[in-house]
Amino acid sequence: MDSSSLEPPLTAPYLSRTHIRRAVHGIIRRVVLQRLAQHGDDTRTTNNGSQRLTKAQRKRVIQQSHLLEDIIYRRACSIEEYQNLSTLEQRVFNAGRAVYITSQ
Repeated sequence: MDSSSLEPPLTAPYLSRTHIRRAVHGIIRRVVLQRLAQHGDDTRTTNNGSQRLTKAQRKRVIQQSHLLEDIIYRRACSIEEYQNLSTLEQRVFNAGRAVYITSQ
């Protein structure tokens, strides 16, 4: 038996929660960096000019991404809706608003 036949196909029909969580993390990280740049808050700049988050900011982004991904997972009516990457960013913002509203 060929070892390549044991590998999953490159175009899998479904993404794992890990893939979605990473995408959510990327969205949140980008938004946090944009907001920090707008407000002139503390970020670290690397040699090539890109911004980096501080350790505390990274920890907060990870916590937020786990929370929002879990909300998105629980709100989805189907696996297809949960994995729809074209609407993921909007669903992240909606989940973030819901968390903010319930915390008030």
